[in-house]
Amino acid sequence: MSFPVTVGLDIGMEKLTYTANQNGRVLGTRAVTPDGRVFRWALAGGTAIEAGKLVQTLAEIGSSVHVNGLTVVNATVTGVTTITVTMATTPVAANVYADGDLVIDTSPGQAMYRIKSHQAADSGADAEFTLYDSDEIKNALTSGTTLVGFRRNPYTSVIITPTTVTGVCIGVTPINVAIGAYFWLQTWGPALVNMDQAPVAGKRVIAGILSVGHADISSTSSADTTGANEAQSYPQIGVAQTAGAGADKYHRIFLTISP
Repeated sequence: MSFPVTVGLDIGMEKLTYTANQNGRVLGTRAVTPDGRVFRWALAGGTAIEAGKLVQTLAEIGSSVHVNGLTVVNATVTGVTTITVTMATTPVAANVYADGDLVIDTSPGQAMYRIKSHQAADSGADAEFTLYDSDEIKNALTSGTTLVGFRRNPYTSVIITPTTVTGVCIGVTPINVAIGAYFWLQTWGPALVNMDQAPVAGKRVIAGILSVGHADISSTSSADTTGANEAQSYPQIGVAQTAGAGADKYHRIFLTISP
């Protein structure tokens, strides 16, 4: 069954949260309200997140041991959608990487494929990974030679952005989100954001380093007092629309994370 690439949301629907996935929706599905704001379907991690907080991807599992270097143990031909992989020294629970990516990083067969489901496996054991039917293997893989890695879907088990970023800042919560809840994460357009400093109209807004989940004005956030390296150190997440007063307040900014 296929699903819409973009979901239309009535104004107000972006503030609904759910205890279970809705209609088998893929994490990361894009949604738009009539006024042009953009959202992504996301799943909260193990900590509740207040409204107006910056959210990032979860850090890679097990100190990134599944990121690359895992061995394919079954030779494949083009057109197949199942691959068996040895999980090295770290176990994997079933479907941790569902809707994430299988990354083939050594010849033959370099490419990235979308994972539909997979088995659990103990350390050193094999697990079978099933790809989406429409994303079958395009180049044959070689048993014992082809190496692969895995990436979680960036919108699964998302967390509030810490002061030292450990992932990618991907959006702002439009409403309070409970532990393990599904919700619409805002990525574009006017949004309410908790800021450490008063905004200045037209100034670049970046992920903060002073408080978890907060945003800052670029000219006041960086440890680099000259501002020369701010663009490299702190990702821009939006632009201040109006001047504001007071620190640790909620202000409206125009998000520019993902259109």
